[in-house]
Amino acid sequence: MIAEVITVGEIVGADDLELTLVAGERGLGHEVTGLHVSELEEPTGYLEGGELLLTLGSALGDIATRQRAYLRRLAEKDVAGLGVCLGYGLASVPSALVAAANAVDFPVFSVPRHVPTIALSTFVFGRLASERLEAVSRALAVNEELTQAVVSGADLPQLLLVISRSLGCSVVLLDESHRAIAENHVGQRTSFEGGAELPVLAGDRAATLRISLPAEEMSDSERLILQQAQNAIALHLSLRRAVSAAELRLAGDLLTDIEEGRLSERELARKMTAFGLRPEQRHVPFLALPSDSLSGEKLRLSIASALDRRPARYLSTARTDRAEFIVEARGESKLIELAEALVASRPGVRVGLGRAADTADLPHSIAEARASLTATDRPIASYRDLGSVELLLSLPEETLRAFVDQVLEGAVEDEAVIEALDALTRSSWRWNVAAQELGVHRHTLRYRMARLKERTGRDPEDPDHRMAFWFALKAKRLLEAREGGCADRSGAPSKPGQSLRIVR
Repeated sequence: MIAEVITVGEIVGADDLELTLVAGERGLGHEVTGLHVSELEEPTGYLEGGELLLTLGSALGDIATRQRAYLRRLAEKDVAGLGVCLGYGLASVPSALVAAANAVDFPVFSVPRHVPTIALSTFVFGRLASERLEAVSRALAVNEELTQAVVSGADLPQLLLVISRSLGCSVVLLDESHRAIAENHVGQRTSFEGGAELPVLAGDRAATLRISLPAEEMSDSERLILQQAQNAIALHLSLRRAVSAAELRLAGDLLTDIEEGRLSERELARKMTAFGLRPEQRHVPFLALPSDSLSGEKLRLSIASALDRRPARYLSTARTDRAEFIVEARGESKLIELAEALVASRPGVRVGLGRAADTADLPHSIAEARASLTATDRPIASYRDLGSVELLLSLPEETLRAFVDQVLEGAVEDEAVIEALDALTRSSWRWNVAAQELGVHRHTLRYRMARLKERTGRDPEDPDHRMAFWFALKAKRLLEAREGGCADRSGAPSKPGQSLRIVR
């Protein structure tokens, strides 16, 4: 309990704090019941009214309408006032926020970079009981550590490490399906049965923060720390999803540049670092083709959710017809397990894996992942399925194109002939099987092969010519994959699409 009334005016007027009032002078008489620090765009769900709110400014955004709406929500919640800490991204308080605050007599003040939030908390809670002050100070210290971790790009396991260490217990974050996204433990893992749970809201997504401490046994300090943890995780999840359209295009462009080998090793390392990857580590290309009922972006989100529960970093993007990932290599078996779980839960989905590669070898590894989807009809394909196609991968594009033109000649543009040849080679030249797959009569298949012989001068009944046709088809599919499409079960290339999203 606060011993006596503290107003915003008293706080702003304190000489030692060096605060500057920028708006809402008529609201300086607002009584302050507590202090809260938040970087959430919507912090009011965690406020009761009467609090003095501090922000580093990231919650305000760059758009005037968003800033005015933010201020209006605080005023409607009866928040006592707002302190904007300068030097963390803002050089001054935005003019739109100032105008909105003056319109409703809501006090807003700026906090210099060199004034720590702990100094404000000491002043505001100076009349609290000593144990209350200690609890608040400890919670604010944890909040500063969590905020700095989020701003510096720490991942969820690192955030949970701070929370677990501060509370001295086990902590786990669950997704909407109550699956563990990340967890951390101090010493041995302790049971979460009977432990406290808090909702974490980030836009239209919800998660649950669960700790092994029962709610009724928590001290004031632990409750405050848990509240700060709730805010920090919500901020982390919000920032991770708040990716601009420009960044989305850049993610897709980077993957395209890697696939086509356009970047020097040094430039590639720099760009990978900018997206949160570690170029000194090896990475595995992970390509996924959706079923007819699934979009590339929905498939990407499903895979990303599974990867978020693992300690590996990754870059992802979605095309109109596929999801593409580059995943930090932590053991090939783990990614195969992920692929198996994916195709088991989503029938019709196919996955292609390249081998773990250094930065310089990533283009070749991506080509392997693409080619593997044409080398086998199995739901999960990898570089191990390439066989003799691996030889084709080592050849320059000009050589492959010349070989295809030489073998297939005038038939290369005849889709019906190429389709029939493809079905026959995949069925080991079993005419009945190939005809049934194509839905045509055997005589139609024979007629198409006669056209192939007429246009190429090669006899489909000749074993040597059959081998040449097989290699030419593989080379043709490989060229199509290099031009930007993966292949579906029939070996036909898919169309390249727009990059949609990245997750780090």
